[in-house]
Amino acid sequence: MRTAHLRAPQEMQTRFGQECFIDEVAHAAGMDPVDFRIKHMQEPREIDVVKAAAEKLGWAKRTSRNTSGKVLTGRGISLHSGYQSYAAVAVEVEVNKETGRIWVKKVAIANDCGLVVNPIGVRAALEGQIMQGISRALYEEVHFNEERVTSVDWNSYRIAKLEDMPAQVELVLLNRPDKPLGGAGEPAIVCFPSAIANAVFDATGVRIRRYPLVPERVKQQLA
Repeated sequence: MRTAHLRAPQEMQTRFGQECFIDEVAHAAGMDPVDFRIKHMQEPREIDVVKAAAEKLGWAKRTSRNTSGKVLTGRGISLHSGYQSYAAVAVEVEVNKETGRIWVKKVAIANDCGLVVNPIGVRAALEGQIMQGISRALYEEVHFNEERVTSVDWNSYRIAKLEDMPAQVELVLLNRPDKPLGGAGEPAIVCFPSAIANAVFDATGVRIRRYPLVPERVKQQLA
């Protein structure tokens, strides 16, 4: 089967495993996921993007979880450092237990790509990553059988639509004039599957270890 690179090849899968596991360890330790990361990080730029994303989202420590309703709400965060840049993505999601649909209601991205030469360009790059990041985290999946790929059009290969986009988006650009220029087109996008999966756990108490988090998979895991 022929393959080709997507945006940020391999990074999204790697970060999904790493950041979901860090979130799992934080909960096992009885700590808030943001506090846990800050406690164990040593790179100041990582700490700054995590704090900025959490603050913009309006992060609040969960003291209890009520899973009795039809639609549950949760928050999750993920961090990526690479391409001489640092990015943290914090999300608030709604999980419909009956349909399995996840809606990313709110997104906050804090991005540190060193010296910011063109703020408009960086913001545009981050906005594009929100659209594609949500799409790949929740829907995009190639199906195939013993003979061929069966995902051959936009009906059999689902992508995010306008109705799947967040109601609120917050972007924070941390300008570092004393640092070299880093990349802005990939660091944030790789955080979306793990941030969303962590938020689903926060909402439901169920850890989903495979993405995309399509409705059928979510319903199966919640059951």
